[in-house]
Amino acid sequence: METKLYGEYTRKRIYDYIQSYINEHGYAPSQIEISKDLHISEPNVGKQMHKMIEKGMLITDIRERLLPRAVVPHIK
Repeated sequence: METKLYGEYTRKRIYDYIQSYINEHGYAPSQIEISKDLHISEPNVGKQMHKMIEKGMLITDIRERLLPRAVVPHIK
């Protein structure tokens, strides 16, 4: 079971990684790349990314399903 603090920490790590990756490569990383580089399971990366979209931390133009490179950090 995920604790609130662990989930927030994981989402922050993923968010920072995505921002850094986009700055370096010009496009978002895949969920597999995030998983491997941050040592987080692929299912957990997907779960956290869905939560990040729900919370407005990430935005995507894909409504039906989350594609690996279809997200960007939402800058407020």
